[in-house]
Amino acid sequence: VFSFLLVQFHWNYMQRGLTIDKKEGNVLKLDRHKYVKLAYHGFRKLTGVERQQYHTQERTDGFDDPQRYTQIDTLFALAEAYMFIQLVEMKDEAPAGHFF
Repeated sequence: VFSFLLVQFHWNYMQRGLTIDKKEGNVLKLDRHKYVKLAYHGFRKLTGVERQQYHTQERTDGFDDPQRYTQIDTLFALAEAYMFIQLVEMKDEAPAGHFF
């Protein structure tokens, strides 16, 4: 069981300029052409095949849907992004139907 009270912020893990896919639980690093250079699901790095899903459908909308994507562009947002990653990990590790 993962205790939410044990969540800590590691400032050296995060950086500004990231994009969070709230629907899939992924953190993306885009280049200036909005090509996904790196992608993580929680703390797990996505494979090239998994990462390619963004190049087929998302390149057309440009990651601009605020209901699905959040840009991490301030220092304040770094802690929120790190907490999001930890919540994704908690959800993935929880038995089905037991994540509240």
